[in-house]
Amino acid sequence: MRIHERINSAKRKLADHLNEKVNGLSISHRRLTLVLFGLLFASICIVQVIRSLRAREKDDSFSVEQITLPESIHKRFPEKGYRVLDSLIHKAPGLMDSVNMLVKKYQSH
Repeated sequence: MRIHERINSAKRKLADHLNEKVNGLSISHRRLTLVLFGLLFASICIVQVIRSLRAREKDDSFSVEQITLPESIHKRFPEKGYRVLDSLIHKAPGLMDSVNMLVKKYQSH
């Protein structure tokens, strides 16, 4: 049995188990649970929106910093910091143009 088949089988078993649990509840209990679940996640979303709007400073939780390479890498690949494989260039001719564009864009910030 392949891995994805095992995962799908486990997901199906879990879904069947949860359906059995829910089917044992009365309709009014199901509705109440659905409303509470919706209110919980709606309140979480509202809190996140309010927190983002009230932020006074820019959030530094995500920042881009210059990547520095160890000297051992510079010694191994002196030309541009990376080695170009001929077979890769033949399979994807525009790849190095894209890589060089991304490197220039990154280094400009």
